Amino acid sequence: MRTAGWLTGRLGLAVMAATAGCAGPARPAGERAFEVATTAACSVHDGLYVALAALLAIPLVTADRRLHAAIASGPLAETALWVADVPEAGPSST
Repeated sequence: MRTAGWLTGRLGLAVMAATAGCAGPARPAGERAFEVATTAACSVHDGLYVALAALLAIPLVTADRRLHAAIASGPLAETALWVADVPEAGPSST
């Protein structure tokens, strides 16, 4: 699920399920996930969430302290947003 431009766990899981075993457009996400995992010392699974957020140019909201610390100290610092730092949504104009 993509909510107000944020990458949520459901969207990440849906993308992973949809792209499992794909070689086409999903390949950059997999390659980026491996790169993130090796540079941030996190799992490829966590790296995929970060890679997807970076590729979609939206922040990854996380409550995983270890992942946030690993990402916040590197080149993808603006990609990871700590869950408590998410701005409150105002009234909907829709």
